[in-house]
Amino acid sequence: MKRADLPAAKLALEEAGSVYRHEGGLDIFLDGVEGRAREAVHIVFDGEMVKAGEKGPNPQIGSVVTLPTPIGGVALCRILGLEPLVRAKLTEFRDKDRTHLRDMIELGLVDVSWVRRFGGCWESGCRGCWMIRWGNGE
Repeated sequence: MKRADLPAAKLALEEAGSVYRHEGGLDIFLDGVEGRAREAVHIVFDGEMVKAGEKGPNPQIGSVVTLPTPIGGVALCRILGLEPLVRAKLTEFRDKDRTHLRDMIELGLVDVSWVRRFGGCWESGCRGCWMIRWGNGE
């Protein structure tokens, strides 16, 4: 989301029972007062780095795809496009990001051709190569 939209998001989510916290440099919304940070909605800001030293910034909001929701087809749902999502997962590359990438590979959403989309291998831990090896069952 855009950082300027955080106050409106806080208002809307707090009205729905979520609790906003800024912890460890992250902006999160807990599922009520008993919610746990591990299960919270973690906010990433448009075009910003989550942590210093990352490979790149979060994807831009302009990278979203608008889909009709399955509930009556009236409301719209905006989601991040697949390519910027994969780029973000390879940038962060935490355990949960690798889990999400494995899920995408297993579902056939991402394959070895994606490494070339991002210019081949990354220096730190060769993340593109990890994607190839995992996709080949190694």
